[in-house]
Amino acid sequence: MVRRDCFRDDGIAIYVDVTEGIDLSKALLVSSNVELIMDVVRELVSGFISEGVGKALARVITLIIERAVRSRFDGKYVLLAIDDVARSMGLGNIEWYIKWLYEYMQRFMSEYKPRAINIIATTSEGESLRLLFRHNYLVTRLIWNLDKEPFRELYESLNPPTGLDFEEVWSLQGGNPRALWELAVTFNWNLTAYKNSVMERLMPVISEIRGRGLTRELMEVVNDSDIIQQEPTAKLMELSEILTRNNLIIYKWVETIGNVKIPKDQELGIGEYYAWQLPIYQAVMKQLLT
Repeated sequence: MVRRDCFRDDGIAIYVDVTEGIDLSKALLVSSNVELIMDVVRELVSGFISEGVGKALARVITLIIERAVRSRFDGKYVLLAIDDVARSMGLGNIEWYIKWLYEYMQRFMSEYKPRAINIIATTSEGESLRLLFRHNYLVTRLIWNLDKEPFRELYESLNPPTGLDFEEVWSLQGGNPRALWELAVTFNWNLTAYKNSVMERLMPVISEIRGRGLTRELMEVVNDSDIIQQEPTAKLMELSEILTRNNLIIYKWVETIGNVKIPKDQELGIGEYYAWQLPIYQAVMKQLLT
């Protein structure tokens, strides 16, 4: 079991990476003041292991807390973080899962008497945001990209080849660390291959949009994504659903996890209300339409 030190002695942290498929020590991370019995954890996830260990842990996390944790929660701060719940439960079950976590949090407070408990459940699916907005038992916040200088630091730490233009990478990725890692590891810093891969991914989306007669609306959104909010015609709303379902745009009129609003930046495809998930999506869509 991999362990991480807490920032404070009176805090307990448990983290589940739903995307991890094989390595239990990577899928479940705990602070150093939490004792887990690995045999118990393996027994609990064994019935779901065919789905991958991360998904299995997400399903039985409350049982792990109740049966495997040998720490006293009384008077402590408790943090449970589950990374990418949409991948574990699917969009059809995400509302039920979040409500289940909320109800468990209430029972946990009553039974274990912690000083406080917070549950953070992240999702990379833009469509899940629309589903969860309907409920008042949760607080929705955005986890946004890196600012330019922290992104530059990450870029340089990954040892890019001499001659690669950082400004071009920034203009295509807008500070997204996952996209930068993909460029470095999957494409070995080959920007042409990276761009071609994005174009290949977007071709079926373009075909669907053209088939539904939404080409003019797409060009309007490429020019200014906020038109979805400002002039919400039936066709624009239909287009918005397609783009959101394919994780190309996101509604951003909410604060980040740091309680700030993301400023508008037209060069990166960020509007007041909507933003392209990556600037390259906006650029490729424009290229495919011309």
